[in-house]
Amino acid sequence: SFLTTDRPLYKAGDTVHFKGTLRLRNLQGELVIPNADTYQAHVVVRDAEGNEILNNNFPISEFGSVSGRVPLDSQANLGYYSLSLELTPDQRVRRNYSSKSFQVAAYRKPEFLVEIETYEDNYTDGTQLQATLSGQYFFGAPMPGAAVEWRASTSAYFFNKVTDGGWYSFSLEDSWCGWWESCEESQSVLTEGEGTLNENGMFDVAFPVNLDQFAVSQIVSIDATVSDQNNQTVSSRVSVPVHKAPVYVGIRADDSIVQPGDEAQVSIITVQPDGSPMPRQSVQLTLYERTWNTIRKEGVDGDFYYENEPEDTELSQTSVTTDRLGKTTTSIVIPS
Repeated sequence: SFLTTDRPLYKAGDTVHFKGTLRLRNLQGELVIPNADTYQAHVVVRDAEGNEILNNNFPISEFGSVSGRVPLDSQANLGYYSLSLELTPDQRVRRNYSSKSFQVAAYRKPEFLVEIETYEDNYTDGTQLQATLSGQYFFGAPMPGAAVEWRASTSAYFFNKVTDGGWYSFSLEDSWCGWWESCEESQSVLTEGEGTLNENGMFDVAFPVNLDQFAVSQIVSIDATVSDQNNQTVSSRVSVPVHKAPVYVGIRADDSIVQPGDEAQVSIITVQPDGSPMPRQSVQLTLYERTWNTIRKEGVDGDFYYENEPEDTELSQTSVTTDRLGKTTTSIVIPS
């Protein structure tokens, strides 16, 4: 089952509209629509205090969906509510449960709009990143003198703009993040500041970007918050990629296994940040031999653990130049 609500946030007195899509898996493993003459959808809604505010059966449509509404009291408890759905009768249904949460909060409609835009769509390491923040009331007037707080942070940018059907590595192995991995996104704060909007309701943000400490290109995000004279705050964010260099170099091993003394073929590609070819680029290739050293270490609990640490030894170097399409292949001799 799949449950959804018409929006994630409500205030007391609103009406929550929900919809569910229901399917059963038969003995052949096929997904089928539940028989509306046999099943109903049993829906339970609980508030943030665990109080039951809805407990009812709903009919299932011929398309296998169910929908309903939950009126919220004008004095409804604030917090996160749970919406759960089960098919009934449930004697013949396994894993018969689906849930969805929504929030009830005290809020008021914002009276002004905050927008932020960068001067460029892409930046390169070592350049000045510039952005303009604007704040204006919905009736069109600017907000001169409104307080501004902003912060710039970074997160890893994994380049994936090559679509020629082949896979290339565009970073060191220690920085890989492939589709088969669950990559955790860590953020680092670059800089922050504060100020006030000028007479036109504008504020300029500018700072240099240095990526020396990062192994890969970065996404720089600017979060800005504007406060009006009534202490109402509205925030906005813009994100833009910052590339380590104006060219990306990708490498791919065309041979998965080779014998010592044989040649290993590798493919090289050079592209621009938008993925288009960067032709006739000189690329230096370095061949390393990696060995893994196993170290036995004593932990804080007194037990011993084994850790594997790599050690790389340089074997050879060579240079290649990509063609007019930004590609080339070469063979590297694997020492005996």
